[in-house]
Parts: sequence; structure tokens; C-alpha cells
Amino acid sequence: MEVLFWDTLIVGACIWVGWHLRGIVLMKNILSDPDRMIKLIEEVKRINNEEPSKSSEGGRRIRIEKHGEELYLFAEDNDEFLAQAPTLQEALDRIEKRFPGDNFKGVIRKEDAEKWGISVK
Repeated sequence: MEVLFWDTLIVGACIWVGWHLRGIVLMKNILSDPDRMIKLIEEVKRINNEEPSKSSEGGRRIRIEKHGEELYLFAEDNDEFLAQAPTLQEALDRIEKRFPGDNFKGVIRKEDAEKWGISVK
């Protein structure tokens, strides 16, 4: 039991020291080159405020999976669930309702389309 106490105390002390060293290093970086840190913060803000990534053709790419009789559609960039339906058209209609104004695109391999009963042009 005493060993557990000392191990916990040592781990806690290491976390506390590491946390404060991180703060010291951060302050040193800010004070030594504030312009670089301002640019870094602006870049982080820009990335956080960006819309989800779009493909070069202007739509979010989707991934389609079939489990049982249902098709499941996911955003390829972040695996966000988009819709589920028994047919592709119903799934696309549900995506359109859920995300009005967004553009999506996906590619279905010919073998998968035939296996799933989806007609391809």
C-alpha cells in the first residue's frame, strides 16, 4: 500500500512539473518571437473555422457501405454518419433534407453496384 502511495505521489509530481515546464516553454516562445506565435494562433483559428474539406469538384466525398438490406452513407473526410436507407435514392434524399445546400459526391465500384442492386449509368 505504501508503494502505491509513493508511486502516485511521484506520478503526480511529474505531471505537475511537466505542466509548469510546458507553460514556461510557451511563455519563452511567445516572448522571444511574438509575431510567429500570433501567426500560429491565427492559423489555428483559421483551421478551426474552416468548413469541412471539399473535393476539387466542390462536394464532400461520401463512403457507402451496405449492411444487411440497408445502405449507410458516411462523410469520407471525418467518418460523420450522413444517412441510412434501403435504396441509394432514399439515402440521397435523406442527406439532402439533413444537409440542405451542401454538395456531396461518391463513387461506387461497378461490382458493388451490381451486388447491391444499384443501377449505374
